[in-house]
Amino acid sequence: MKYTAEAKELKFDGRWCIREGQAVTAVPGSRFEVTARGDCVVFEFDMGGNEMPFPHVWIGVDDVKVEAELTARMRVELPEDGAPHRVRVILKNCQERLPRWKQPLCGKVTLRAVYARELLPQEPDLRPRILFVGDSITEGIMTGEDIPEADTGECMTSDADATYAAHLVRMLQVRGSYMGYGGGGVTLEAIGGVPFAADAYPYVFEGEPATEVPDVVSINLGTNDWGASRETFVMQYRRLLEVIRQTHPQAKILCIVPFIGCRKEEIHEVAAAFSAEHGTPVTVVDTDGWLPREPLHPLRAGHRTAAEKLLPYFQKLLQEES
Repeated sequence: MKYTAEAKELKFDGRWCIREGQAVTAVPGSRFEVTARGDCVVFEFDMGGNEMPFPHVWIGVDDVKVEAELTARMRVELPEDGAPHRVRVILKNCQERLPRWKQPLCGKVTLRAVYARELLPQEPDLRPRILFVGDSITEGIMTGEDIPEADTGECMTSDADATYAAHLVRMLQVRGSYMGYGGGGVTLEAIGGVPFAADAYPYVFEGEPATEVPDVVSINLGTNDWGASRETFVMQYRRLLEVIRQTHPQAKILCIVPFIGCRKEEIHEVAAAFSAEHGTPVTVVDTDGWLPREPLHPLRAGHRTAAEKLLPYFQKLLQEES
């Protein structure tokens, strides 16, 4: 039986544009899942516009996942036991230097259809949602494996499902959305044509509004903004907070000081002023000293450490939410 992206049997997490039966994303960490009966599930993707190297995805069946290069038709075998099985597809990484903001998108995943003997309807998922806003660290550069520090961190070694953000989602048992774009910041465009963080925040890609409604928004930006003047950084960081508050007025905001400690004073300053003016607290977590300064992009172990240290701050915000 054929199911389109708009079918109630599919559940999406992350930043997706879903329309006319298709679902499109160019944001690593975005995912979808189905619960299937039968001997297999077949996913059909539109590869039009994509260029090599093609995106890589994780394909998971229940608690086991394997990495695969995206192809037009991907068949997933299921255990022959007659029981329903959870099948999920996660965008592990994509070539960030290809266009992923303005059309035509290149580093993208476009789901056209799912074929299965039977997909079960998805139950409403009422768990809290956290949206993680960041740069290449949130995107997962250099997390694909424990590679040497001398490695340049080429994006195809990255794994968006091994970042501090992905670990936190699992630890907290919440839903996660990700907005990690390498090279970007509050004063810089990101690689792949992505605009300043404040301008990108409301959109999946140019012209397509994001639809997720987060309970908590986490910001981990500033590492790439080292060259901006103090005045410019403060203005643009505040502008991002204003856009978040305007777009998601109910969301709690947590600002992470970059792991290398840069822009710490400015982030504290902006958060304090914004909290006072709006009457709602903005939490700042000072992570300076948590991880070694080198490599700039934490490896897998560094992301796990960061998640463990960040965990109580997110737990507190979610408890306040409930």
